Amino acid sequence: MRHLLTLPVQDIQLVFGLEWRPLISGKAASTARRIARQRRATHLVMDGESPASFAFGTPVLAGENRGRPLHSAAQILARMVPNGSIACILPVASGSYWLVAVHEAAVMSRSDLVFHSEQQARDAYENLRESHPRLALLDPEQIGLTLASLATASDHGTALRDTGLRRSRRLSALFSFLVLGAACVMAYRTWFVPEEAVDVSQVASTEIREQWRVAVSEVEHSIALHGVAATHAVLSQVYQIPVRLSGWALARVECRAQGPLWRCLADLDRRHPHANSKGLMSRAPEGWTLSFPSIEKASATWEFHTSVQTAATQRLFSPQQNKRHLLSALQGIRMAFNRMELGSDVPIATRTPLDNAGRALPSPQGLPRYTRRPVHIEGPLRSLSLLLPYTQSIGWRSFSLVVGHPTIPTSATSRLRVTLHGELYEQLEVDT
Repeated sequence: MRHLLTLPVQDIQLVFGLEWRPLISGKAASTARRIARQRRATHLVMDGESPASFAFGTPVLAGENRGRPLHSAAQILARMVPNGSIACILPVASGSYWLVAVHEAAVMSRSDLVFHSEQQARDAYENLRESHPRLALLDPEQIGLTLASLATASDHGTALRDTGLRRSRRLSALFSFLVLGAACVMAYRTWFVPEEAVDVSQVASTEIREQWRVAVSEVEHSIALHGVAATHAVLSQVYQIPVRLSGWALARVECRAQGPLWRCLADLDRRHPHANSKGLMSRAPEGWTLSFPSIEKASATWEFHTSVQTAATQRLFSPQQNKRHLLSALQGIRMAFNRMELGSDVPIATRTPLDNAGRALPSPQGLPRYTRRPVHIEGPLRSLSLLLPYTQSIGWRSFSLVVGHPTIPTSATSRLRVTLHGELYEQLEVDT
């Protein structure tokens, strides 16, 4: 857990140095609270019903300022600068400098950091810029950033919430005391009143099932599903890529997914004798970062986001249902693709809960189990519209487009060829 800096300003306390994480839409509040408590944090902050990120930490509450509400300075800045990608370095205390970076109203991970020198903060900014080349470092005066302006802009959405960890610690201590007392009573009744048996099987069964339910929930939230909406969004991005641009020709595109974030790389070849880097840079789409590995070649990188669901919010079909319905549908459009493969199913392991002695708890019946199958698809770009309706339970890992030589198109051939890799997720029938 990070060391946080808490400063009283006006009638609130500004908190610097929280740990930020991206947040997938869905059960945002419960997911954020669960992660914060797993990291033993006492407070968290997230803005709105569908936040793009959240943060957590354990601020020190002491002295005369204990009663003042806590507010995240980084979340306040994200509200002050809702557009673009910017970073700021602000002196916040004697010898302390705060680095914060936001992108489209969301605080970026690896920022909201407090350093002991301005140079350390600038070095951290340069490290951020390696991953985000368009991240601009602004002078705080340009946006009127001061401790006072941060405090003035605070509201309900920037306030830190209690995760309930301290309360659960107190309840845990009370529970341990009660368990100890119950153990003493049971020992007494076992040794001195043997004719009276104490039945605790129902209590133990309930506790075991709850721990297994938590373990299954972790699996469900780890399954990222792009589905129809996100797959359509990826195709829309690809359709907007120019095949020819200022005398340069697109050769290939590869996009890799990390949940909702897609990172893309495009290779372009210089085809026209009068084409040059200046012309390409002036006509490149917004968001592209260009580099020139040689005189005749150029590379472009960019990022975009899509929606993502999880198995906790999206219904998954069983292998039996997919064999009957999904496979039949894919067989109906198979002729429009060069290659269409679904691999063997692989069980998704669930963490086995342990008791206080470190022994595995028995798995109760009736808990869902999940599997995944590798998906590999190749074919013409135009054929992907046929695939869209059947991508509901798929999470993609990569998408690539290759621009080949002119050819006579057929049902399964085209100059624009695509390859997709991902996983099809399934839920096994529940045991009873």
